[in-house]
Amino acid sequence: MIENSFFDTPLANTPADLTELLSGGLLLAGDSLESAASDELPERLRKLALLYAYGGVLGKNPERAASLLKKSASIGDIQAAFYLAMALREGFGLSVNLAESFAWLRVAAAKNYPEAIYELAYAFQNGLGCTANPVQANKLFERAAKLNFPKAISKMLNASLAKKDPDIKEILYWVRLGKETVPAAMIAAARSLLSEEPPGVEEALTLLEKGASAGDADCLAVLAAFWYEGKYLPANKAVALSLAHMAVTAGNYVAESWLNKWRKELSEEELLSATELASGASLNAIIAELRRLR
Repeated sequence: MIENSFFDTPLANTPADLTELLSGGLLLAGDSLESAASDELPERLRKLALLYAYGGVLGKNPERAASLLKKSASIGDIQAAFYLAMALREGFGLSVNLAESFAWLRVAAAKNYPEAIYELAYAFQNGLGCTANPVQANKLFERAAKLNFPKAISKMLNASLAKKDPDIKEILYWVRLGKETVPAAMIAAARSLLSEEPPGVEEALTLLEKGASAGDADCLAVLAAFWYEGKYLPANKAVALSLAHMAVTAGNYVAESWLNKWRKELSEEELLSATELASGASLNAIIAELRRLR
């Protein structure tokens, strides 16, 4: 199995219908849950498979997961077809088979499953189980984006921004489509709102805070700068320092130079306040406290 496997997803990012299962909220457990394997109900088979894949109440078992996914996919479950394709691509619980992975992705994509369409595009882009076809890949990335799949929207937005002669209408289309789910689009939409007369401060900050709540490094960095400068917000260097620290931790290294500079400018009281804020119970709790402060 490759590093950073698709099936190593942290609990917070697992598929929506698994959150309850993996958090122990499932009414069935143990022998009762495993008895689902004898069912011919594809959805139950798929959920049981994913419990084994992600490590739920029955423990992580890639081989069992792959076997159940194959059974579920074979009797018509589209999501199982997608997960089976990813297992075949990575060698999760079975041998790598890129051609078979590609075939199952096509099955799921034909039913308009957005994540399968995105991964099928990736396969065409990189020649995984097929002949590389960049034109077909781009068409599929766009199709997935128009079905509101965030990773695809982000890809289309970045591609539009990278063009030698960017098309503003095209960029704005992807920004509007992704402003509720894609951090890069949230930042672009926030900048647009703040450039208006009068500036749409409340809506812009809400978008940035939403991206920050999701742990996006760039949204955290932008908010840090706003709090430090007192731009659109009451200046608060302790808040700025804690946000900059979180931005660096999340991968925005531009904010690292800010940290070194800002630490020298804060009083001991402000440094203590920043430490207390950054040690909050959760990122969502911290963002909620920032909303209260502003």
